[in-house]
Amino acid sequence: MAPGESDMLARRIASLEAQLQALRQVIDVSPSGLKIRTDGSLSITAGGAVQVTSGGATAISAGSALSLKTSAALDVRAAAAITIAGSHTISLAGYTLSASLMKDVDVSVGKTFSIAAGERVALKAGDAEIDMKKDGSIRVQGRDIDIKGSGKIDVKGSGDVVIKGAKVLQN
Repeated sequence: MAPGESDMLARRIASLEAQLQALRQVIDVSPSGLKIRTDGSLSITAGGAVQVTSGGATAISAGSALSLKTSAALDVRAAAAITIAGSHTISLAGYTLSASLMKDVDVSVGKTFSIAAGERVALKAGDAEIDMKKDGSIRVQGRDIDIKGSGKIDVKGSGDVVIKGAKVLQN
């Protein structure tokens, strides 16, 4: 070894040992797993895809806010249930919200359920339909339509009231 090389090599080894010790402060590797901890922020950057796969449960915990951002699509799948507890607001900034389900949707509200639309609200089940438009017109269409009330039923119109049928019965 040339003079001074051993001192330079010793300094280099000491520097590498210090870096290794710093890594051991934040990274814990054992046969049971890997832990990364930091008092500051943690950033993971990849030029390609990032995949996280867990054979068991996966938990993400945020002290204040959790932000998921994508410029394409976000796919959330759960074979059992997705539960959102507490009081929450879901805001969507965009033009269309679409939901497609193979079976049933049940909605239960403790007090008030409101639907407001700028142009039109349409409810359709098979051949039955209720269509409400912003001009105030409402169309109820179906094979048989029953209107029942345990009390008084009022039908009022500022124009003509027309009832058409094969037979129009009274009492």
